[in-house]
Amino acid sequence: MMRTPHISVRPETGKYLLTVALPLVSVLTVTPLLIGFASIRHPHHFAVSSTRHASTSPRTDFETGSRSRLVSTSSSSLSTGGSLQATPAVMNIRQGEARYGAIATGMKFEQKFEQKFEQKFEQKFEQKSEQKSERKSNDAVDDGGSSTQEAKKSEKSGKAEESGSVNNAEIDPVEDYKSAMALLKNHYYGETIDKKKSRQLTYEAIRGMVGGLKDRFSSFLDPEEWNQMQATTEGDFEGIGAVLSRENGNVRIVEPIETGPAEKAGMKADDVIVKIEGVSMIGQELHEVVRRIKGKRGTRVHITVQRGKQLVELSILRARVEPPVVKYWMEDSHDKIGHILLKEFNKRSIDQMNHAFTELQTQGMRALVLDLRYNPGGLLDSAIDVVSVFVPENFRPELHNVVVYMREGSGTEQKRLINPVETTYSHRIPIALLVNDGSASASEIVAGALKDYGIATLIGERTYGKGRVQTLIPLQDNSALRLTTQLYFPPRHKDLNFKRDEDGNRIPGTGGILPDIEVHQSPKWHPEDWNDKTNDAQLHASLDFLRARLNGETVAQATQRILQTH
Repeated sequence: MMRTPHISVRPETGKYLLTVALPLVSVLTVTPLLIGFASIRHPHHFAVSSTRHASTSPRTDFETGSRSRLVSTSSSSLSTGGSLQATPAVMNIRQGEARYGAIATGMKFEQKFEQKFEQKFEQKFEQKSEQKSERKSNDAVDDGGSSTQEAKKSEKSGKAEESGSVNNAEIDPVEDYKSAMALLKNHYYGETIDKKKSRQLTYEAIRGMVGGLKDRFSSFLDPEEWNQMQATTEGDFEGIGAVLSRENGNVRIVEPIETGPAEKAGMKADDVIVKIEGVSMIGQELHEVVRRIKGKRGTRVHITVQRGKQLVELSILRARVEPPVVKYWMEDSHDKIGHILLKEFNKRSIDQMNHAFTELQTQGMRALVLDLRYNPGGLLDSAIDVVSVFVPENFRPELHNVVVYMREGSGTEQKRLINPVETTYSHRIPIALLVNDGSASASEIVAGALKDYGIATLIGERTYGKGRVQTLIPLQDNSALRLTTQLYFPPRHKDLNFKRDEDGNRIPGTGGILPDIEVHQSPKWHPEDWNDKTNDAQLHASLDFLRARLNGETVAQATQRILQTH
C-alpha cells in the first residue's frame, strides 16, 4: 500500500516531472546495494540491507511524477597501437540518418566510407558529396591569385566553424544516442546487437552518464537491483536470510539473520561458502554467489560451508525473511538502563522500536542507551518518525518543531516537522546516543535533531558526514535512477557534508556531527560485536554518564565527569 505524498512536487521547477505518476522514494544511506536474499556488507562494514536504505530502504516519502525517457550521451577516447596516425573524420547526416565519427588509418577516409556505406546512404551521401565537390571546384578555379584564394579559404573556414558550433548546439543528445544504437545494430562487426544486448548497452550508457556526475551517491539501478532495493524499503524479502562479505577471495557469512532460514538450518557467522549445489564457489565474485543462492520461496538450496577445518552440508529452505532492525536488552539490571540498537531505518523500524519500549519499560527502564553505531541510514520518513517519538511538539519553540531542512538545487528549502506517531514510549528519561564514523545519513538526521533539541547526549566519535538526499525514480522498464536531489540540515542548520578532494573522495575528519562526549573505541573491540561488553569503551562511557544522571547530576555535570575519566 503506497503512502500519501509527504513532499509535493514543485511544479514551478518541474524537477520531478515524469510522464506517468510513480512513487519516488527518498533515501538516506551510504550503502550501494541490497541483495534480495541477504544483506551484503559494504567494504567499510556498512550493512547493505539498509539502503533509503537512501541508497534504498525503509520508510518512504512518496512524490508524484512521470516517467523519464532513457536519455544518454557518452564520449569515448580511441587510441591506436603502434605508430599509426589516426585521422578523425565526421559526417553529419541529419533527420533520421546517421551521425558518424570514424577513425581512418592508412587510407583516405572518404574512399573507405564510400566503399563501406554507399549502398545504405547512397542518395543523400551523393548529394552531400556533390555539394562538397562543387565547393572544392570553386576554390580551385579561383584566378584571383594566392592571396585571394587564401582569403576565401579563411572565410570559408570561419563560416564552417561558426556553422559547426551552431549545429552542435542544436544537436539533441537523444537523437545521437538513437543514431549510435542504430549504427551498432547495423554495422558492428562483433556479436549481434539483439534486443537483450541493446538493453545491456543502454544500461551501461546510463551508468556512464550518471557516473559523469562524479557523485558517489547517484547511480543507475537495473531491474534486478531496483527490485532488491524495494525489498529493502519494505523491510522484508524472500531468500535464506544471511549477511555476506567477500574477503580474501572467498565469500564469508558475516551473520545469519535472526530467526531466518539460514540460522534455522545451522549456518553460523564466519562460515565460508565452498559450494552451492555442488559447484565450487572458491574465488567467485559476490554477485555470482548471490545469484546461485537466490531462488523461489519454498524451494531448497544446498550449500557447503567450511567451518574451521570442517566441511558442513546445509540444506536451506528459501522463505520470506523479515530481518530485525532493532535489538534490545537491559544493559544494567541494577540501575535499569536499557539498550536499543537500531541497525537501519525502514518501514518496520518504528514497530520494532515500540516492541522494545514495551518490553524494557515493563522491566522498569529508567535510562536508555540508543545505539546508532554502524547504522548507514535508511528511509527519510522513518528517521523523522524516530525523532518524533522522542521530541514532544513545541519542546523548543525557537526550533519551530523542525526535524530537518531539505534544500533543493534551486536553493528553495522545505521543512520536515515533528509529526504524530503511534508509540509505546511513555515518558522522558535520560538518553545517551552512541554514534561513530559508521553512523550516516538518516542516522545523522536523528542524531542531529536529538542533539539540537537537547533530548539526548551524543557519545562516541564524529559521524560519517552525508547530508544528501537521494530520490529513487522508477523508469519504464522497472529500472530506476537513484539521484541526489536535495541537501539536508538538522534543526540548527549545520552543514553535515564531508569535504571532498579533487577526485571527489571523502576527506576523513570533515563534516558529520561531533559528539558531546568524544570517546575513541578500544582497538580490542571488534566492530559490531555487541556481546563484547569488556572492550566497548563507548558503551562504558554511556553507562557511566547515565548512572551520573540517575544520581541527580545535570547533563553538564555528568558530561564533565565523563570527559575527565574517559
